[in-house]
Amino acid sequence: PPPPTYNGKALFGHPMLSTIKASYNGIAQLGAGWLEDLTNLRLLDLSNNKLATCDNLSPYATTIDLSHNSIWELTGLQQCRRLQRLSLASNLISSLDALAARPTGLPVLEAIDLAGNRIESFEECAKLAALKGLRALSLKDNPVCEQPDYRIEVLSRLLQLKRLDDTPVDAAEQQEALERKEQREQEEKAKAEALKAEQEERERAAKEAAEEEARRKAEEEAAKEAAGEGGEAPPRSRPHEDLGLSRCL
Repeated sequence: PPPPTYNGKALFGHPMLSTIKASYNGIAQLGAGWLEDLTNLRLLDLSNNKLATCDNLSPYATTIDLSHNSIWELTGLQQCRRLQRLSLASNLISSLDALAARPTGLPVLEAIDLAGNRIESFEECAKLAALKGLRALSLKDNPVCEQPDYRIEVLSRLLQLKRLDDTPVDAAEQQEALERKEQREQEEKAKAEALKAEQEERERAAKEAAEEEARRKAEEEAAKEAAGEGGEAPPRSRPHEDLGLSRCL
């Protein structure tokens, strides 16, 4: 059946609302402007619906629960500049590019729940470093959790975290994460320098080959020009013929 249709202004239209709990309503999308006049809104719970994007959310809410939807696209979150706590658990999220946009539209975001999504790599997690105020993150039940040294690898990319997967980050982990980050940066620097040297060597070899080819062609052209200007050289006299001519004279 088609998703339910709502008169959003009528449903969410009371200007003094501070809390909206609209879970389990089959909501597939929010209409533009439905929430924009709710300046007192602080908690927006749209969990367990059928949302696929984060469009048209409240710019005033400090806590938003979008868990258990079908969300795969996060671009609409950029307007939520007062957002402090965000749950996106149990969705279809594989990319965090929208959260890494600079300048970020989430300047005061402190906690994100991304459990039960499709995040596969540490590089994807590292994009959350753009959220300077982020202190708590959950990545439970994502493919990335199966990677070796998962916890330290994530913390080494997100040094601002104080809690990961509901477990506080202790001082020993912070130190190990910092050392892992420094080691990775040194390895990346060495790799970049090796690639640069390899590229320079290829360029040098290509330049020498081009110069050698140019010399070869220049020599060939010079030889052709010399042959064309002089014509066919006359046969040279043999020594005994020259001597016989001298005796006759």
